[in-house]
Amino acid sequence: CHVVAVCDQNPAATGIREAPVIDVRQLCDLDPDFYDLVLIDLERKDIATAIRADLEPSGIPPQKIKFFYPHRR
Repeated sequence: CHVVAVCDQNPAATGIREAPVIDVRQLCDLDPDFYDLVLIDLERKDIATAIRADLEPSGIPPQKIKFFYPHRR
């Protein structure tokens, strides 16, 4: 796995240094051929579902959006 970027609504606050941190607009501007998938990794499924609903109309191919819920209940 090669992480191309990490996306966050507030990129400056993540503290991540291992990969570029971009905002949602930058993610939506990327050519879908540039990445294999967009992984949504959140504890709350309702927020992840809302993020997916926002990404699909922005040009992110739905088949490239994957969910990971580490704390399923």
